[in-house]
Amino acid sequence: ANLDLSNNQIADLDDFPLILAACCPTLKSLQLQNNELRKISLSLSLLEGLQAIDLRGNPQRLVRYAILEKRCNEILAYLRGRMTPSELEKSKQRVKDIEDSLQDGMGGTENLGTSDKMCSIEKKGTENNVIVSSDTSPLAEELRSKIDEFSRQLNNVHLSEAKKYALKKSLAMEKAKLIREERRLKLKNS
Repeated sequence: ANLDLSNNQIADLDDFPLILAACCPTLKSLQLQNNELRKISLSLSLLEGLQAIDLRGNPQRLVRYAILEKRCNEILAYLRGRMTPSELEKSKQRVKDIEDSLQDGMGGTENLGTSDKMCSIEKKGTENNVIVSSDTSPLAEELRSKIDEFSRQLNNVHLSEAKKYALKKSLAMEKAKLIREERRLKLKNS
């Protein structure tokens, strides 16, 4: 499964990585580029099945850009290395608690208390530019590839404002096409 949360102005992940670790063990790709993350959560390192992660384009200062350019397993190892053993153990226990609460009988959508909020996670679906997919088509893969390329181009600090605007517009158009394609696939598979 893939989760694309890029370009959503997300400022804080809170317990989201812990919830993902508990709810989505098959998550392979997490896209968080071009948001407003000022702090990258070290608990992202608990997403052990992850094969691709993109955190570039956020105003954070915890992780050097050179680290964010590395492979996923190297980024996760770096984040895990920044946690103290007690923080790591506490985070793993929190993931286990979330898993246990899910085992206590909830359906397709889980409501979990995180800090003073209720967080609703849908295991599969599309809403508010959040793309979670396990069904793919050649068109969907091509659109994801274009979206990744536009996102990478947006990370170039030497772009003019006009070029940034054009890239953002193209990115939005491709995301809209992808959402339509995923809805079509969902209806086809229903």
